Amino acid sequence: MSGAKPSPNYSGTILTISELTSDWNEGRIKQLAAADFAFLTNPLADSRNRPRIALVWNGERIPVPMLGKSFLKLAHASIWGAYTLGESGPQLTLNLKLRELGFEHPVVEEELRFGEKDLFAMIRGRDEAIPEDALTDLGPFTFEAHWYNRRRVRAEGGMDREQILKLHRQWTGIRMYRDDFRVYPYGQEKDDWLGLDREALMARGYLLNKIQLVGQVDISRSANPGLVDQTNREGLRETHEQQAMLRIVQFSIQDQLRNAMRRAETKYKAKRAKPVEAKTEIARLETRAQKAISNLRSVTTNQERETIEELQQTLLELTELAKILRERNAEVEGDAKLMQDMAGIGLLVEIVAHELARTSEHALERIREIRSTATSDEVVTGLDGLAASMKSIHKRLRILDPLSVSGRQAPETFSLTQLISETLEDHQTQFNRHGIHLKYEPPKDRFTTKTVKGYVVQIFENLLANSVYWLSLEKEKSPLFEPQISVSIVGSPTRIIFSDNGPGIDPEHKDRIFDMFFSLKESKKRRGLGLYIARANAVAAGGSLELQEEPVNDFGRLNTFEYCISEQT
Repeated sequence: MSGAKPSPNYSGTILTISELTSDWNEGRIKQLAAADFAFLTNPLADSRNRPRIALVWNGERIPVPMLGKSFLKLAHASIWGAYTLGESGPQLTLNLKLRELGFEHPVVEEELRFGEKDLFAMIRGRDEAIPEDALTDLGPFTFEAHWYNRRRVRAEGGMDREQILKLHRQWTGIRMYRDDFRVYPYGQEKDDWLGLDREALMARGYLLNKIQLVGQVDISRSANPGLVDQTNREGLRETHEQQAMLRIVQFSIQDQLRNAMRRAETKYKAKRAKPVEAKTEIARLETRAQKAISNLRSVTTNQERETIEELQQTLLELTELAKILRERNAEVEGDAKLMQDMAGIGLLVEIVAHELARTSEHALERIREIRSTATSDEVVTGLDGLAASMKSIHKRLRILDPLSVSGRQAPETFSLTQLISETLEDHQTQFNRHGIHLKYEPPKDRFTTKTVKGYVVQIFENLLANSVYWLSLEKEKSPLFEPQISVSIVGSPTRIIFSDNGPGIDPEHKDRIFDMFFSLKESKKRRGLGLYIARANAVAAGGSLELQEEPVNDFGRLNTFEYCISEQT
């Protein structure tokens, strides 16, 4: 800029555009102000600190729209996240607010905190090459997202419905800002950098796609040096820090916000939709979609974007309702107990299938070795190894017998000591493979009990599967770590005490681990049904499954489950 500055602290850049050859007019400049210039600087920053943009057309100031906080307060659900680094290491703090989910409920507010061990497991798991240092190298950042169900928008907050919908269409998407300046292309119309649309198409329940969300991620150059631009300035370079940041935001919105909405629905919604109601809703949405398509053929260029967004939202809702009708038919007909049993069987089958896959791979490898051997002694040795593998498969298949639906329903008398001993013996090959030491002394008492055997198997197998997962993760992180599982059976009343020396569970999540869909495993294995079904089965049989407050492990976290078995008649 030329001439004297208005003040010593003044800084800025003036761009003067003249001698334009295309058709520019005041209306086009106003459109640019609303569609582009409004997003160049942080719309949620304090107006006193927000970098200013002055847009002038032939000497006349063109206003640049601001995102009003009153509009955000009308969101049906919101999440605010802060990733920080303190003396105890990295921590993610989430604050959630559910205001209107489409049924009667009070305003629900939750605060969730996740420490270093949970964050490391969540972003890395056992299959990803993200080092632990990425969490500290990433540096602090914040984010927020506000969810609107446009079908349920109503006049409030001093605005009519059309005003709210117009604001939502303008500000939709989750953008990124570095030091209050926009980082492109995040949040643009065709950019789904958080995978929200892809996740919404596969998800059950609430849709959290980019069209319904308004929000942003705030980073800074000094606090997040590992988040650097690509050379072409089209997004951030794919670094370990960038991957860690991405997964933290995805975990927060896709998992924690959606799960909070599911929990509220389970707690407050009086009844689920009946099949007839669902069919009627699908028919209504089909009509709406056809109307949107018809409008699309006749709209002008200026209206095209809005209609396309409406069509995309309609089709997502239609897809979701169709899946609810198809996949939850048994549940809406009232047979939730059968669904619980089948889900428990499915989880066990998945665990066993994983083990069978490993054992089969080992057997195939042994066969290959046999084919390449030259002496009969080696052939015999190979066959012995193959026989052992087949025996292991047979043992693992045996646990499915008491899990049949008919077998799970009827109480039977059996020796708990024998069942647990045989189950642990079946897992010994798995324990050896992961270097896990088993601490278990079969009691002299047979602990003969009468209950549903299938429930006991499912609960104990779930505890074992979780322990193996977390112990293996800790072993990969710390090669000198010596994993151990401890099991004991005690009486008065009959209980199984189960613990391991792995990372344990943050006391913050002591009760939450039994909630449906709560899981801190890596995204590929994050189902959050195992402990939920295990506790439901324990209660169904008159017993209980609890995480004990004492003792805590070396990490100051909880690591002991107590499964109390009740006699049934």
